[in-house]
Amino acid sequence: MDPAERTDVPGAANSAAETPPDRLSQLETRVRELEERVPKTQLLDHRLLPRAFAVLGHYFLAGLIIYVAVLAVVLPLGALLYRFSPDAASSGDKVIRQGSPLGSVASLPVDASGVGTLTGAPTGEAMMDDNSGSFVLALVPAPAGIRDGTTVDVAIDRSTKAYRGRIGGPLGNPLEAMNGEDGPSDADPSAAGTVVVRFHLEEGKVLADRLELSDDSPAGFEW
Repeated sequence: MDPAERTDVPGAANSAAETPPDRLSQLETRVRELEERVPKTQLLDHRLLPRAFAVLGHYFLAGLIIYVAVLAVVLPLGALLYRFSPDAASSGDKVIRQGSPLGSVASLPVDASGVGTLTGAPTGEAMMDDNSGSFVLALVPAPAGIRDGTTVDVAIDRSTKAYRGRIGGPLGNPLEAMNGEDGPSDADPSAAGTVVVRFHLEEGKVLADRLELSDDSPAGFEW
């Protein structure tokens, strides 16, 4: 038989088999696919410092997420507990706190004679000299159009009189009491609980004519 006619030449039966170059190409393709799937992160860096800072950044991000989640739960829960706490519930439907100063005394209501009435809690801030003085009053309840807790400076002079409530007798001159003179200590309006001020406006100031002092703080007011 002619050797050219033989079909059992070595390798002839495997002519359809993959050649080594084809196999190498598939492996390279597979490696590229795996490299694309591996995230590019400094956690895999061969240097120590980049790996260390990468770990620190992951810890920081995880802590921030946990912190925000805890705040989202704790803040509403705290507000809910405070709303139904005994102190808040005992002082009425709402809790009032000291607010910002009144922008203009012209917004205070007065009658046709220019006289008005304010009720509130003294903040304890006061100043005085021999002939005049003033104390800061947080309006509770405030007149219409003014936010509860808004503060106003109430001026007094030697004509201002202090009384114990609406029906109590006169206590004396509050300016003398604030100055530590001979006036009774309970005539000091800055140390009272609630003060009802009968006033008139003079030179852009609230000048008190009569002060009705009480030891009880206004309902619902907190410092």
